[in-house]
Order: sequence, then C-alpha cells, then structure tokens
Amino acid sequence: MEGGEARAKLLPSGDRIALLWWRYGAGGPAGPFGAIFGTDDALAFIASEPAFWIRA
Repeated sequence: MEGGEARAKLLPSGDRIALLWWRYGAGGPAGPFGAIFGTDDALAFIASEPAFWIRA
C-alpha cells in the first residue's frame, strides 16, 4: 500500500456504519467480529486508532 491510499472503508447501513480495515487490496472486518458504529463513533475510532495512520 502506498501513501495516500485508503486505510478504512465505511459502509452505511441505516443509521449505523460498518467499518472495514483496508488491507491486501481489499476490505476486511475491523477486529475479529467486525465493527459497527454510529457516524460520530466511527470517525472517532478512525481518528484514534494508530493502524489507520500507518505511513507506508
């Protein structure tokens, strides 16, 4: 993965958002059981999770 590429994928589902890690050229569940958040919580999780801010 080169710098500037997506690290997360947000999939809206009603009033919730499924959050996927972006790795190996495809989205995968964030954590062993996936992650579903409200909009503000999803953005806060991305902002605070170091894995989304790795510089390649």
